Amino acid sequence: MNTEQLSCAPNPKDGGLKFPRLLSTIAVLSIIAIQPATTSASIIIDFEGLDLGLLSRGDVLKSVGAFEATVGNQIGTIKDDPVSIDGGFSGNYLSSEGGQARRVNIDFSPSISSFTVDANYQDNGSSDFRILAKIDGNFIDVLPEINDGPNTQNFSVTLSGPASILGFRDNDLSPVQIDNLRVVPVPEPASLLMFCTGSCVIAFGGGFRSRCRRK
Repeated sequence: MNTEQLSCAPNPKDGGLKFPRLLSTIAVLSIIAIQPATTSASIIIDFEGLDLGLLSRGDVLKSVGAFEATVGNQIGTIKDDPVSIDGGFSGNYLSSEGGQARRVNIDFSPSISSFTVDANYQDNGSSDFRILAKIDGNFIDVLPEINDGPNTQNFSVTLSGPASILGFRDNDLSPVQIDNLRVVPVPEPASLLMFCTGSCVIAFGGGFRSRCRRK
């Protein structure tokens, strides 16, 4: 048997190791193509560009690629009246007024892993205003410690699991008003699989070339 036929050393006549290079190129291109879906990039929902007035369930608040945030079963109103905001928001914001007087829900597809939000609320005893997240089919109170009284406060929350819904509510009759909601979507399983597959192909190609050099 000809030992040269078993060698995988580059052959100047055929341009060297074309197959491993091709695998590596395909893998790199696939990873680049699905990079937006696999990285934990945040998406901001600032309610700008939406028509003022009462919303309906299912109305789209933000759509970016495969991600979509829509109005849930507790609807609200898009407003831009700074006079009604203690502390003030700039531009459009989402208020529970007009729909449910004290609650508004936002649905997410895919689910989210964390969020930050500016919220304006009236609170007595630091127990009226709450933020609920639907995780594993159950609504969980995820609000950290809050300031008492009427004010605008920024909250940053890392969730214990993927949340498909966020609910902003007041246990009294005061409206809830939010703006600058920034969320981090959970990567989709299919995208993660593609990413891992591409990484494995690159690793295989690199190992193949190393073995060839040793021979």
